[in-house]
Amino acid sequence: SWQCPITPTAADTNADGPAPRRLPKARFATTIGITGAAFCVSCDLGPGIGGDLLFGDVNTARIRALNMNATRTGFEGSARTVLAMPTVIYSMERGPGGRIYVSGPTGIWRLARG
Repeated sequence: SWQCPITPTAADTNADGPAPRRLPKARFATTIGITGAAFCVSCDLGPGIGGDLLFGDVNTARIRALNMNATRTGFEGSARTVLAMPTVIYSMERGPGGRIYVSGPTGIWRLARG
């Protein structure tokens, strides 16, 4: 019987896909459910976040960030938690003026520096 050749540490998760292979740009130790993503450009969330890719994780109700590399073709380091939300995250968008908005079952929030 055939078994899936993919393991959590596999270098190539596109074992049966077309060539050239497209490897993942980021990996996570546990399953995440990305529910929206936005680049923090002029989002005014403080130092160390500008230019990062922010995304919501519906499984943990956390907003995470990844640092883009200098050529903006991949990421440097691992995803880090920026904020734990009080409820699950349905969506995340970049709005007017660069502000980041997050929606959930009980409302819509604008992220701001605390």
